[in-house]
Amino acid sequence: MISAAEQELMRGVIAAPDDDAPRLVLADWLSQRGEPRGELIVTACMLGRPDLPIGTRRALIKRHDTLLQDHGRRWLAELGLQTDQGRFVRGMVEEVQGPLSQLMASFDALFASTPVRSLRVIDVPTGAVRLLRFSPHMARLHTLTIDKLEAAAVPALLDSDGLNEVRHLSLRDSVLGDDAVQELVTPKRLEKLQSLCLNRVHMGTAGAVFVAEASTLPNLTNLDLTTNDIHDAGARALAISQSLRPLRALSLNQNGLTAVGAIAIADTPYLTQLTSLDLGFNNLKDEGVRALSRSMGLSNLTRLCLDRTNLTEHGARALAASEKLPKLATLELEHNYLPPAAQTLLRAHFAERVRL
Repeated sequence: MISAAEQELMRGVIAAPDDDAPRLVLADWLSQRGEPRGELIVTACMLGRPDLPIGTRRALIKRHDTLLQDHGRRWLAELGLQTDQGRFVRGMVEEVQGPLSQLMASFDALFASTPVRSLRVIDVPTGAVRLLRFSPHMARLHTLTIDKLEAAAVPALLDSDGLNEVRHLSLRDSVLGDDAVQELVTPKRLEKLQSLCLNRVHMGTAGAVFVAEASTLPNLTNLDLTTNDIHDAGARALAISQSLRPLRALSLNQNGLTAVGAIAIADTPYLTQLTSLDLGFNNLKDEGVRALSRSMGLSNLTRLCLDRTNLTEHGARALAASEKLPKLATLELEHNYLPPAAQTLLRAHFAERVRL
């Protein structure tokens, strides 16, 4: 049972979760009482300093890991969490995951005992989303992940005032469909959102168009639409979207794209800030890959994934000869049909930057 004095100190941490000072005050109080969690907090906060000598950093990392190994299970149990349900950030449990029914039973005590900022819930029946909707703790979250959400639950989720503060939202493996996607991106609940993951949500071309035309996501920099069915028309809608200009990362992995979709993205006049582009597991073939290698709008890419895109030696040579991708640090080409000569050429040009 957390004492009244610790609760008061914890309120200071929760009120300013980005500030080290309240954490260090709590850490000092804990250390005076022989609780090694105080040392963990101090160690973790020190590791956040960018000017640490490398030797000092290594020693602190080793001590940090030892403290978690020796006491982490107990600290999580004191919060009512199992070993895989909590993650320590800057010395305190900030990330929590588990079945909603289990977590909701102790939500108030959990959120009063640690500065939870990231929540992932699984096994969420449609009716149970109302529990999140009315929870006063939602406003503290910067990251919310709900696995396997049903389309009928989207209205209740959007009705939560706390959603206004969420920066990162993931609804992966949900049965949403295009209509629910439209419902999700239409209201101005997500204006602060920086990343949106709609991985495997049964989205089609229409859903991609809804996302592309939404004016309610002005701060979105990361969009993950992996494993859907947006096809070339959906890719084109995203490529010509002025609303998505801020995007830095885009994943359209496994979406039924062909060279037509790749060409649309290569010719984009708006997605010029992209640093990460994932078009893996699409039938782009050499034509689509050549278009990407000649793109004027993708010059900021540092990562390009073209795994299993039916790339052959001709496309590989186009990539190796390209001068339009000067910042590329990672090129992923696994599961393609590349003969030894093409692999040798790619390794000679990209060295350790290419994955074959």
